[in-house]
Amino acid sequence: MRVFVYQAFIQAGGTHMAYHIGCILQRHFGAEVLAVGSPPESGMFRYPVDMPVIDEETMVGTASADDLLICNPSFSDRMFGLRLPCRKLSYVQGVRTFRVLDVFFDRYVFVSKWARRFVNQHYGIDGPVIPAFIDTDTFHPGDSQPACRRRAVCAILARKHDPLVFERLCRVYARIHAGEPLPFEMVPVLPQADLARRLRECRAYLSLDVMEGFGLPMLEAMACGCAVVGWDSGGCSEYARAGRNALLARYGDVEALAHSIHAVVTNDTTAERLADSGLQTAPGFGWQRFCAAWEQELSSFLRRT
Repeated sequence: MRVFVYQAFIQAGGTHMAYHIGCILQRHFGAEVLAVGSPPESGMFRYPVDMPVIDEETMVGTASADDLLICNPSFSDRMFGLRLPCRKLSYVQGVRTFRVLDVFFDRYVFVSKWARRFVNQHYGIDGPVIPAFIDTDTFHPGDSQPACRRRAVCAILARKHDPLVFERLCRVYARIHAGEPLPFEMVPVLPQADLARRLRECRAYLSLDVMEGFGLPMLEAMACGCAVVGWDSGGCSEYARAGRNALLARYGDVEALAHSIHAVVTNDTTAERLADSGLQTAPGFGWQRFCAAWEQELSSFLRRT
């Protein structure tokens, strides 16, 4: 059996999860795994398992009924569900990366119950939920200071926010809190080890992504001992519990978010309580859980097809 992992090396969380499904198929099922599309490049992720890279034309021209395609719905416009004779599995990790879902795959697995409800409501498709994983060898508190002793700023991922919404948040924060500027540090795209080090320096993590199938950065920040605050992005409900391990605001309620930010940067007790709860949550979403769930799912899927 050959396995095609479409765009395994694109620098995005969803494609990185697909790469790791390919790793599981290679290690535990003895499959020949091929990455389709762009070759690996330096960036956010490490790639411990080698995969030969072929182009899309080669995949389309050689795929047979015995082969398997692993593909994210982000690439629904390629319509592989109808174009390829092989078995096809989609790991649905986001709901805004496609205009119309390719509904002709053999199996759909969802990163969160929220993503499954969204797809079921709009397309009538169901399937199991397997949450994404975080690299707990990279994202951990280490010997860093407790949240209450760190710099009283919120880390924000530059690639995960809308500048106009952020500008409004800054204005509202200053208006509510007597002219104080929003305490933040904008973090550029970094390798994961460098990102983890930056997170361990900050008291809080501010999540400004408005719609996530899962939301890896929020969970990675919890693992690094940050107090987490941000929009309730949907998929984060898989692990985030409002008031317990995160302070969440409904998207658009800028004043509520501004108050939550102020609470975590000025109140040591609140910051420490949220951070401690997050540290208890994050290890439950490590590699071993992801691998075991996918081994079971793939065994079942391959037996049926």
